[in-house]
Amino acid sequence: PNTQWYWLIGLDAFQSLPHWRESATVASQCIWLVAPRNDAKTHTICQHVARELATQHVTLRWQVLEMPQIPISSSLVREYCQTGRSLHTLVPETVQHYITSQNLYASRKIFQAGE
Repeated sequence: PNTQWYWLIGLDAFQSLPHWRESATVASQCIWLVAPRNDAKTHTICQHVARELATQHVTLRWQVLEMPQIPISSSLVREYCQTGRSLHTLVPETVQHYITSQNLYASRKIFQAGE
């Protein structure tokens, strides 16, 4: 009962929060830590999400993470997997191994570092 929950989420997914099933319940139970994209409108987008949920009487607590921007996205990782491109420049070797071992993203062979 005395636990404060945080949900780390990318801006794209956060933007869809008002359309999630049970969004009003989920949205109010934590503080949302939003990882921005290379977009100067991140705060504006978050404010829009908060206003949209306010129409459902939900107070949304959120903050944008201050972090360096890197040009890697989950979409890019999926694309590389689906086209058989090497992931060694995108993710750590342990993540690459997990993606391969779990057959995520309908991947073909994912080349090991140095191949």
